[in-house]
Parts: sequence; structure tokens; C-alpha cells
Amino acid sequence: MSTEPENSAPVALPELRQDLLLRNGPSTFFGAPTWLVYDPVRHRYFSITNRVHDLLNIWISGGPEAVQEWLGGGPDGQDKQQLLESLTFFLHANNLTDAPPEDDYRAYVRQIEAGRQNIAQQALHKYLFFRIPLCRPQRFLERTQHWVAPFGSDTFRFLLAITGVLGLYFVSRQWEQFAGTFLHFFTLEGFLIYSLSLIFIKTLHELGHAYMAVRQGARVNTMGVAFMLMLPVMYTDVSDSWRLTSRRQKLMIDGAGIMVELSIALLATFLWVFLPEGAAKSAAFVLATTSWILSLAINLNPFMRFDGYYLLADAWGIANLQARSFAFGTWWMREVLFDLGQLPPEPMPKRTQNFLVAYAVGVWLYRLVLFIGIALVVYHYFFKVLGVFLFGMEIAWFIVLPIAREIGVWWDMRSLIYRKRRGLISTGVTASLLIIAFTPWSTAVRLPAVMSAGEEAHVYAPFPSFIKEMTIADGMSVKRGDPLFILYAPQLTHKLSQAERRAALLEARKARQVGDSDELAAIFVIEQELESSKEEAAGLKRQMKRLVVRAPYDGIVRDVNTLIHVDRWVDAKTELALIVGGGDVEAKAIVDEDNLWRVKKGAVGSFVADDPELRSREVKLADISYAGSQHLDIPYLASTYGGPVAVEPDGDDKLRPVKGSYVATFSTTIAKVDHATRGIIHVDGAAESFASAVWRQVMRVLVREAGA
Repeated sequence: MSTEPENSAPVALPELRQDLLLRNGPSTFFGAPTWLVYDPVRHRYFSITNRVHDLLNIWISGGPEAVQEWLGGGPDGQDKQQLLESLTFFLHANNLTDAPPEDDYRAYVRQIEAGRQNIAQQALHKYLFFRIPLCRPQRFLERTQHWVAPFGSDTFRFLLAITGVLGLYFVSRQWEQFAGTFLHFFTLEGFLIYSLSLIFIKTLHELGHAYMAVRQGARVNTMGVAFMLMLPVMYTDVSDSWRLTSRRQKLMIDGAGIMVELSIALLATFLWVFLPEGAAKSAAFVLATTSWILSLAINLNPFMRFDGYYLLADAWGIANLQARSFAFGTWWMREVLFDLGQLPPEPMPKRTQNFLVAYAVGVWLYRLVLFIGIALVVYHYFFKVLGVFLFGMEIAWFIVLPIAREIGVWWDMRSLIYRKRRGLISTGVTASLLIIAFTPWSTAVRLPAVMSAGEEAHVYAPFPSFIKEMTIADGMSVKRGDPLFILYAPQLTHKLSQAERRAALLEARKARQVGDSDELAAIFVIEQELESSKEEAAGLKRQMKRLVVRAPYDGIVRDVNTLIHVDRWVDAKTELALIVGGGDVEAKAIVDEDNLWRVKKGAVGSFVADDPELRSREVKLADISYAGSQHLDIPYLASTYGGPVAVEPDGDDKLRPVKGSYVATFSTTIAKVDHATRGIIHVDGAAESFASAVWRQVMRVLVREAGA
């Protein structure tokens, strides 16, 4: 039986550039060898696996015939074909061939056009991140390396470890004083000190990378400053470390900056303990805290391209970790959803594949949170209109657009997806979710409500006073005008006594006007003051009558305040009792601004009380106020009293709803109720989809913030 492939035509392979260099690379975490392709024109390194290296050797030495023979040997022809196609695409995409694909030099133009950004795209990305190279420090680093060499000695590391342990121990004994120092830097001066400390630490951090790179035999091409969200940070270009064959050497370069910052943190922590109060102690505190935070919370983060990312990539021996993990993550997601049966992006051990997939998912989740956070920072950093625009651009560019691109790939693969059973299932589930999201299924509207008698009076003291007598009890029937409380207000009694005494004195002065020429001349003034005193006394007497609190109508006493008693002082804000009259029973509900358009007069619903022992009652919407309420007049529903409506107190000691709210009145067939009952009204309203509700909420926020 012939072992030749079905298609025996020679494979068309491009010629490789003659200036490319092939070097040994570091082994992976599992001991597999790697190789580096070096492009001297762009000073770029490309890491390839041992299998790709073998294929390149066959390619270069034997040409298309040798590659054709390699493809036909063994049972893994499909795997080899995919490897060859991937390698060909990689070589063309990175301009490592003498000629473009199919000798069409317009491909270079298309490649340039694809990477070119318009002004809007450049502006969007430039304010997020851009670099400014400042110097080429290689000669300086080589000349001064002997000065910093002692800091890498075993003796220095030993002394640093002892100093750090002692500093941490002493700080733990003075932790309250150490932590309290942080509060002194929430000032402009403190901000400047922290900013200068940050610049100082980051400069030493980058010098740590640079000196370590030179020590390990790599060149430092440039050093400069990068801007992230317009905040400056130092950077060092140590891409030449790619050519190092030892993973340990690369890890030393990756971790040098963190080691510098931790060294500063340990020394500053130790010095803080012994320095006297003053500028030096404050500086030590700033250096210690800034270094600890930057090293542990930021630099060790493996999900962004900081030191932690390169440490992880070099520890595993996986170059271009994020790009390759994203390829595996995308492949894994498509296999889980559609079971396409496609080969992995590149041949790797199963545990390495699992690691790359897990890392990709972690980065995606982290970026989702990070980009939303960046969008919020941008939104608050600029004025409202520009902030809203940039917020939308960030979400669209970094979250919506990548998802849309992946969905576009699925659409292009639809013919393959529809041939798979799992693909049909995933498509059906997705379509069902979209139908559920965009179909206006929901007609039920839930409204927080209170059911009570049509006549209901909350009893308060007219003004601060003592309770002299109580004539009521919970559940007692009262008639209109019956006394409920007899109060005593000493201040009011004192004012009345003064007004009456002043009026008596003025009467006496008026009676003497005939015999006294001075009094006769002031008769007009005396009469005016006398009239004013009499009116004041009459007004005070009317207020005194209000100290007898009476029932406003026939009804039943409910909810007597259990904290009040005779001889207790009460103010005008303390509710004393509730009088429930015999009017028609009604339910008052709060309709928020989101559901106002869905609720119409005449809508029928049911009132479900919070008390599980009470059965639901049918209600009908009788009236709704389309003017928003500035204050919540139904305290039972306020969040401050355990209700579902979020409120916040205003300057007048009234309850102001957090969201726009409207009062709706529902009628019911219930004859009477003994007391107010809190619950929820379920009423039929206009149908609405979940997607529509989300869209309206987003637009409401954008319109409100844009006009703020």
C-alpha cells in the first residue's frame, strides 16, 4: 500500500529572509527545548518550539520536496498540515519571508493599512498608554555597574534580611502609631511627598532591571517614561534578554525591580522605628508604605504586563504568554460551545494547555473589571459630557468590540457549527436567551404599598410638652372631639403669664392718663402695646387649648406609642397614636420612575400583605399622581422604618426618596381594616422585555449625567 498523501503535488513554500538568525532559547518549565528566531532589522525575537524548529530545518535544507515527504510520513498528517499552515501564516504576518503571500506586494500595503489608526483611534489609545524614550543607558550602566555590585552580594542580602525582620517586628509593636501616620498625608503636601517618593522608587526599580540585565549579559536599549491614564511611570527596554538561554537569568532580570522596592521597604521600615519625629521619619514612612504597596499589589499582578506577568511567563518558559493563552482560551471556548473538533493552536502538553486556558479566562475576567474601572475613572476625571463619551468609548472598544469580533468569527464558521450537535444546542440556547431577553414577557409590576382606612390620623403633640394625662388605650373606640391626651407646656404657661401681667400693667398706666401729663402724651403708644399684649395672650390661650389633643373623627385608637407615659416629655415629631376612621379602605402605593409609564388608571391587581396570615386582596388603580413627590408622605414604606423605598433625610427633617416616586391610590372592596398594613401590590402593566429595561436604565443615567 502506498504511503504517499492523496495530493502529491509539491507544497508551495515562501523563501525565508537570509538575514534571520536562529538561536537556542531557554527550556520550558517541563524541560522541553525552545528556539529563537532573531530579526536584526527590527531587533525582535520570536520563540518557537522544538517541533517548529525541526520543520524549519526541513524547510530550509530540503525545500518543498522534503516538506512534502515530511507531510506524508506517519499517521498525523492533518496535525502536520495544520502546523505547516500556521507556520506559513506566522512567517508572512511577521515579515520573515523574502516575498509576501502569493508574491502580491500589495499585501504589505494592506498590512500597513490594517495597522494604521485614524485620529480618533490614536487619541483614544494615546491617553490610555504611550511611551517616551529618554536615553540609551547601556554605556552608563557598564561604567557604573561595579558601584552597585555590592548590593547583589550574599552579605548584603543577609544583612538586609536581618534588618527587615527587626524592622517588621518593631513596627508590629507600634502598629497603631505606624498606621496612624498615614492619615497625616491626606493633604496637598502629603500628596506631593508621595508623588516624589513614587518617582524616586520607580526610578530605582527600573535601574534594578537595567543593572541586572547588564549583569546577565543582555543589552538595555532604551529607558524612558510611559504614561498610563496620563500618569507617568518609568520603563526599561530589556527585550534583548530574549536571547538568554537560561530561565534563571531571565527570572533574575524580571524580579530585579521588585527586589529593589522590597529592599527599600525593609530599610525604610527599619529606619522609621529609630528616627525621631520629623521630616526624616515621615519620609521613611512614605518610602516604606509606597514600596510595599507597589511591589505586592501592583508589580506582582500577573494579569497585566508588569513584572508579575514576565515572572510567570519566564517561569513557565512560555514566551508571548498572553497572546498564546488567548489563542488557547478562544479555542477552548469554541470547543466547549460547539465541539468543532479543531486541533489546539499549537501542540503542547495537556497540563500546559489547561494552564493557558485558565490563565486566559483569568485575564478576561480581570480585564472586564479593570476596563470598567478605567472607564469610570475616565468618566469622573473629565467634565460630564466628555466623561460620558469616553466612558462609552472605553466600554465599546475594550469590551463590546472584542465580543462582537468573536461573534463575527462564529458567524463565518456557521456552516461548520451547524454540522455539530453541540453547535446546534449552543445556538438554540443562545437564541432562546435572546428571545427571552428581547421579548416583552413581563407584565407584572410590583409596587410597595400600605393598606389602611380612608380616614387615618397620626396624633402628635402640637409642640414640645409634658404628658399630664392619657385617656386612651390601644383598640379603644373614640368619638369626634373626645380628649386623647392632656398636655402641659411650662414655657407656654410662662409666656401667657407674662403677657397677662404686661397687659395689666398697661391697663393701669392707661387709667392714670388723666392725672399724669406724661402718661397722657404717651396714650397712643400705650393703647397700641395694650392691644398687642391682649392679642398675644389670646393667641397663647388658643395654643393652650391645643394642649388637649382630641380625636379628629369617630374611629378606633391604634398603634399607641408604648414608650410614652404620664409626666414624660414629648416633642412635636414623636407620634403618639393613630386614629383609624370609618372611611373607605384604600391602598396607597409608590410607583418609581422606571414603572410609571407601565401603570394606567383602571389596572387591576392584588395586595399581598407582609403578614403571611393575611390573605391577598383585589385592588383597582383609582388615581395616580404624575407629579413626582419631593417627600415621602407614607412613612411606613420608608427604608429608615424598615420599608422598601430608599429615602434620605433632608434639611427639613423630611424623608426624600432617592429615586423619583409617584403616589398611586388603589380602591378595594374591603369594608374596614383595624390598622395600616404594609405589603406589595401586584398589578398588570404594559409588557416590557429585560433588554428594554436595561437599555432605558442606561440611557436614563447617560442623559442625566450628560446634563449634570
